[in-house]
Amino acid sequence: MLALEPTGEMALPLGGVRLLGIEATRRTHWHAMRHVFDLGEDAGLHVEVGPFGDVLAFAVAYDHAGDELLTAL
Repeated sequence: MLALEPTGEMALPLGGVRLLGIEATRRTHWHAMRHVFDLGEDAGLHVEVGPFGDVLAFAVAYDHAGDELLTAL
């Protein structure tokens, strides 16, 4: 469930990349905000920003069942 979904100009793709929204997520020891991007062609990008500015990025692909396949970048 996305906590924030862009509207208006923020919802439009920029250079083929579209922000789908931001969601709160919980890591082992902290909360993070996950920024979810659509890159087209069944690919995506998740960028997680933690409370102290730490950043984790994951390439997202999907299998035939529609499940996410995350690859740390």
